[in-house]
Amino acid sequence: MVVYNLEQLTPDGFKKEATSITHVRLYYDDFTGNNYVQGAFLSGSTSIVQFDIGAVSFVLFKMFTSTDGTNYTERPSFGGDDGTSVIDSNMILNANDYVDDSMLIKKTVSGIAQWSAIPKSELIGSSGVDYKYVRGTLTQYNGVFSNKCFFGNLLVNESTGAFDSYTLNPPIQTVADAFGSTNSAKVSTGIYKLQFRTNAANGFVAGFSTSYRFQDQVFPVYKSLDSVYDEFSELYINVRETEFVGTCVIDTTSDTAGLAYNDGFILVYTYNAAGSLADDILKAGLWVELKALPIS
Repeated sequence: MVVYNLEQLTPDGFKKEATSITHVRLYYDDFTGNNYVQGAFLSGSTSIVQFDIGAVSFVLFKMFTSTDGTNYTERPSFGGDDGTSVIDSNMILNANDYVDDSMLIKKTVSGIAQWSAIPKSELIGSSGVDYKYVRGTLTQYNGVFSNKCFFGNLLVNESTGAFDSYTLNPPIQTVADAFGSTNSAKVSTGIYKLQFRTNAANGFVAGFSTSYRFQDQVFPVYKSLDSVYDEFSELYINVRETEFVGTCVIDTTSDTAGLAYNDGFILVYTYNAAGSLADDILKAGLWVELKALPIS
């Protein structure tokens, strides 16, 4: 609701009722034709007029007044050249007007810009993103875990300095129920198969093969891992250094990788700094997010 006082001042500074004005309109949009809201005088007043603009999406208005209800004259002191910006309470964002986990997006309806609330799940899916994913730290080192690539970390033998054990850290994922550590394998030098399982069988979640496709991804590897003897503790400790080691490539489109969608696996390739397939590139661990995008 917009309320406006039409009172004016007399030459000697006293307030003067707007007794000659009988009708008032607020025009919007192009400020012509039927694009107006008719005002109503408050009971008992000839100067205070109110306008219900709740159904109007425009915020710029010009005022026109009339002494006979037929002929209207613009009142420049209200709208000026471009119109006065008027914000009604219904235009103010109020969190109480929206359900939890809804998001506001800008829409243009019939040429009018406005905000529209849409459930988050409709925009980015129930998982928080509009794609399925696998997130975790990939590690590979010959001598542990049957030389396979796995989600986890190497452990240093504190007595000898050798990396002869490891921990498995299951990835966070929406493509399958679990990472199949037993069924994963080293294919050949620098090529590894990551197996995923759903309902205790090799495979991705139901409908994955027809609705999603993994992205081919290339990850630079900038961490190396070694063990150093610590004289203070008289034990060997892990030391990670920043240096370019090589690259990790996720292949999902080659003929071999194409089996992934039926059998639930991903192929990982690791290359050394010279660009040749090599093992032990992921010795220090590499955090990855493997993305599977929806297809139409």
